[in-house]
Amino acid sequence: MEAVDALIAKVYGSVLEPGSFLPTLSDINQHLDCDGVHVVGWDRHANQMIVSMLVGDHLRSVEERYRSSPHYQRIDPRTALTLAKSPGVALACHDFFDDAYVAKSEFYQDLLIPGGARYVLGGNIFHDDHRDIVIAFNHLVGRPQFSTRQRRIAERILPHLHQWTMMMQQASSLRMALATGFHALEQLTQGVVALDGRLRVLYANPVAQRVLGAGLMRPGLGLTATHPLGRDGSDFLREANSSRQSKTFLAQSKRGVTSLAVTAFAVPVETSGDGHNTPVGLQGLGGSEIATTGESLFHAVRRPSLVVLIRSTEQASPIGEAQLREIFGLTRSEARLAFALCDGQEPKSFAEKHQVSINTVRTQVRALLHKTGARSLRDLVRLLASFS
Repeated sequence: MEAVDALIAKVYGSVLEPGSFLPTLSDINQHLDCDGVHVVGWDRHANQMIVSMLVGDHLRSVEERYRSSPHYQRIDPRTALTLAKSPGVALACHDFFDDAYVAKSEFYQDLLIPGGARYVLGGNIFHDDHRDIVIAFNHLVGRPQFSTRQRRIAERILPHLHQWTMMMQQASSLRMALATGFHALEQLTQGVVALDGRLRVLYANPVAQRVLGAGLMRPGLGLTATHPLGRDGSDFLREANSSRQSKTFLAQSKRGVTSLAVTAFAVPVETSGDGHNTPVGLQGLGGSEIATTGESLFHAVRRPSLVVLIRSTEQASPIGEAQLREIFGLTRSEARLAFALCDGQEPKSFAEKHQVSINTVRTQVRALLHKTGARSLRDLVRLLASFS
């Protein structure tokens, strides 16, 4: 079992180097003497595939047809079988689907067997409130059922693959920082903090780290509200997160024995498709794309629920157009309109000055609201003003 222990160690090593996961999976496949591995996952709420990773060219045609066909995904008899078990439990399909079943199964007869696949050993390795990921080791047509040795190795490895997925989720704050509009956020003279639904810090840029210090580890980012009086910073963050409406408050951030006056602007963001939309610079990977590599597998597991902009009285440099465009994914014309609105221009006067139709300006305003997550023109101006 020393070889299996070494493979398990490589699985955990890929938490910090996700690009090594598929080569490690290939090593496991070879040690098991299988003909290919397919890792596949679904988002149940969106009713769509989110993961499809393959090791082994023998199964390429099967994987491509499976990935492109919701019908085959829907009739796959292995899915309900593996998802009915707890993550990390290894199952062999021949324990449940005998030759008589296979002979009548559209899934086997139209997809798997014509593509060269026959027996499957695997299980569920990730499960949360709306996502599932399963792994399948395959034997090609003509090969026997999985042996006792193969099953014992799979039973040993699958619980660790499940733990690997949990560790990958816990490391999502690091991956999120790399998946954001990273360079723009790092260069801002304003602090940017991304919080999850439980108001835990997922990311903080250097300015936020300097201004807030140890407050990043405290409730409410360690902020004490100075206006309105008698309110704690946690109150505003909770209100913004629950109401899904932006909140602005003046506060003090403790730095040793001194305090720093700051303005905090909390912006709710969503990834569900309803209400606010996550600013482009904070979306990371995922969306409708299917993850196909170790790096992309868990970018979408955790997304920010609230972004807090922090500005201290020591800061004076305004945000540049290029940074604003990168963070929110604005076009040049949208960014130009955004700055004009911050300067107090009305949409009608902007249209006249730049000789564009008012309908075009209204379309650009709607795009600004959509991309920034602001609910109204007033919220938009307040948001953009917090960067200046």
